Amino acid sequence: MAPLPSPPLPPPRWDIRRADWASFGRALAEALEAFPPAPGLESRADQVARAFTQAASLTIPLQQRSAKCYRDGWIYCARVRELNHRLNVARRQYRRRRTSPHHRYLAAVTHHVTSEKRRLKEEAWIGWCRTLDSHSTLREMWRRIRSITDPCPLRPPSHPDPAAEASHLAQHFADRSASHNLLLSVQALQVQLSTSRVTEIQAACDRPDPADGPITSGELQKVLHHRSDTAPGCVVKTAERVVRDRLAWRLGSLHPRIFAYHPGRSATHYLASFLGELRGGRGMAVFLDLEKAFELASPVVILAALVARGVGSRLLSWVRDFFKERTAGVRFQGHLSPFYRHPNGTPQGSVLSPLLFNVLVEGLLNIDYGPGVTLLSYADDLALVFARRDCFTRANSALSKLQDKCNELGLKINLEKTKCLPFGLRPPDFPLTLGGHHLAFVTLYQYLGVWLDGSLTFARHVKYLRERASTRMAALKCLTSRSMGTSYRALRTFYIHAIRSLVDYSAICLTGLAPPIISSLEVLQNDALPYHIGRSSLDPAC
Repeated sequence: MAPLPSPPLPPPRWDIRRADWASFGRALAEALEAFPPAPGLESRADQVARAFTQAASLTIPLQQRSAKCYRDGWIYCARVRELNHRLNVARRQYRRRRTSPHHRYLAAVTHHVTSEKRRLKEEAWIGWCRTLDSHSTLREMWRRIRSITDPCPLRPPSHPDPAAEASHLAQHFADRSASHNLLLSVQALQVQLSTSRVTEIQAACDRPDPADGPITSGELQKVLHHRSDTAPGCVVKTAERVVRDRLAWRLGSLHPRIFAYHPGRSATHYLASFLGELRGGRGMAVFLDLEKAFELASPVVILAALVARGVGSRLLSWVRDFFKERTAGVRFQGHLSPFYRHPNGTPQGSVLSPLLFNVLVEGLLNIDYGPGVTLLSYADDLALVFARRDCFTRANSALSKLQDKCNELGLKINLEKTKCLPFGLRPPDFPLTLGGHHLAFVTLYQYLGVWLDGSLTFARHVKYLRERASTRMAALKCLTSRSMGTSYRALRTFYIHAIRSLVDYSAICLTGLAPPIISSLEVLQNDALPYHIGRSSLDPAC
């Protein structure tokens, strides 16, 4: 099989420094006069853009992008450009007059530039290390390291037909949000309930609401303060943040057992609540996963849930317009696919989507599943916890209630990923069913990155932590090389954010471990200590 061709170099850009602006102004005026009067504002804007392009092509020379790679390219900025300019000026002066004062001046400038670049490298390393956490992948870490050690990495091969691939990806994403992914009975139920829901939504939009006031300057300043993605030009992002903040104020606090995308409720709080429900270490947990949860979230169901929470008038109309006629395309290797309509789903990348999804999932937590039964939610991961010894006799009833409510809300449970894990109990002789599917019992299950076992010893999770930490320790060892330009602060920051964060994330589960297991975790810090001081191993005297 022949290897795929390398993608072409980026197209050349205009060299602004060599532009003839007088000729550009005359060419622009001629191009604008050549266009007929435009009927609308958008057509006139398109004519102006084409006139600018035509005038620039005639009067501004092109500059071919260079494929040359520079050693300090990963920290290149205005400050580096200024330092390089000073160094080049000092070198030219010394070449013209090789005197002792010029030599001392060149040495002083060289020392200053070297120290400044070392400081910039340290700041760049620390800034990157602070972006790491326990969920960062090894691929991401090594890609960053290789981009510095090898400033000219191999470019990935191009696809033989990028336009067709872009269209295929866009069609695939659109199919994931289509209603045909639901069961036929669920589709019929949604159609049956849609009429009454739409009527309620329209009635709520027509009634007054306390959140109908105009957008204030304080709200705009709040969303624009220290937000690089909500600059004044990003109108859509700014509007979404304003609506999100006002909607959060109108809704108030969500259900206490919703943990994702909520201030003050993290995965650590979720794990603490999960372990707290298993009082005495005896019970059972059924781990459920909502299949294509964000793609299949019905806008009508979300709007109906907002109406049930008292939202109406303009705020509800804004959210309804937010869902209306959503389309999306895919840009793949410079080719843009056609735009396909997404009838369901919360738009990816929107700051408003997580809050709306939590409002939808809140309907599952408002059900009474029986005494000793609790449903916990973290995004699309659900856990139905049974805290009594007689949990098996009440499990099928609770699972049936959950399935019925999911059908009503248009949510689909992934039955293959749903598992049952008993704690301190033997599995029952009869099966547990969900949607006509027999659920499987397991002795180990990884939930939210934590390995759970039936005895809650967390021995498997400690082994998993040591394995992950050892692989990240190799990246820390590579950073100790002098060519990387890292300092003690950068190495320590990498350890805290990339290695110690593994233990900090699940610390709530490790507080009651046996002393031998705790000792095995302390080895991680002892192994990383030599790399903090730039050594591959400690001297015997240490």
